Amino acid sequence: MQQPKRGLVQQIKDVLASGEDRVGKGSQVCKAIRTQLGQKWVGIYDVGPLECSVIAWSGPAVPQSFRLPAGKGLTGEAVWCGFALAAYIIGLSFIARKESTRGGLAYWPCYFLAAPILLALIMDAKGYLQPALLVSAVLGLWVARCLRYTFGGTERNLGRTVSGLLAGIVWVDLLAVVDVERPLALVFLALFLLALFFQRFIPAT
Repeated sequence: MQQPKRGLVQQIKDVLASGEDRVGKGSQVCKAIRTQLGQKWVGIYDVGPLECSVIAWSGPAVPQSFRLPAGKGLTGEAVWCGFALAAYIIGLSFIARKESTRGGLAYWPCYFLAAPILLALIMDAKGYLQPALLVSAVLGLWVARCLRYTFGGTERNLGRTVSGLLAGIVWVDLLAVVDVERPLALVFLALFLLALFFQRFIPAT
């Protein structure tokens, strides 16, 4: 897998260095990515403050919409939510790695666990602040409870911390779509409870 990836990077560099216009370069880059990585459809979008528009694509189907209002489709907001989830996973993974190794455990990776809360308070400050505060409080309290098993006593229980944080991913996901209707929010709650239930029979770590 490493050789195709290096070849792809070089292909993209060559395309960007060519004399073609923006659309032509975008089409070639999309085609190279789709071919090298075996994807069905690849597109490049121009993301602006009010809308995002298709620059180029490669695949069997034409885009259903060439322009999308901000907040619809795969926009910067969705990408930032992905980064917040990734940061949470990074913090969780640093703690999980210590299950199989001995030695001290640093506090700083735990700050990554707060990324979804910080992002939600920034993104939802205008439209959905109240539900964002509620879900952020639930997530924050749950994370604090989980970390207590590792940092709150003389005998740490990393397994319990990690399994609890894994279940907490459901709350991270809910923060990303905090404006959903109440019935769907209850589905997230049910998934969280089911995760805790099944962890009794299938160890998370």
